Amino acid sequence: MGYDFSVGRPQTLNSFTRQVLWKLLKVVKFGEMVSYQQLAALAGNPKAARAVGGAMRSNPVPILIPCHRVIRSDGAIGNYSGGGQTVKEWLLAHEGIPTGQPASKGLGLIGSWLKPSFESSSPKPSG
Repeated sequence: MGYDFSVGRPQTLNSFTRQVLWKLLKVVKFGEMVSYQQLAALAGNPKAARAVGGAMRSNPVPILIPCHRVIRSDGAIGNYSGGGQTVKEWLLAHEGIPTGQPASKGLGLIGSWLKPSFESSSPKPSG
């Protein structure tokens, strides 16, 4: 007797959804969070924050492709298709991410927010 562990076929997802999920998986690491708007920009369409929400709902494996790390720009955690807000809060807390922290405008967010790739993490030379 065999078991079927299939979780969905990525080719059934539209190209934007695949791109969003891939960026989320590759760029947003354990202990970081990103806003829907930031993730839209990372996926190449900064005005597609609502479409990113649709991509999160289409995520075939929400625990493996970490859509719990995507929150609203105002700091609210938003929805989670992998088990609701309580599960999302628990997953964020497990990663050491406090929920309900205020957010900054644009991509220059601080704390455990994802920082834009054009920012340097090394200190500037003095002098």
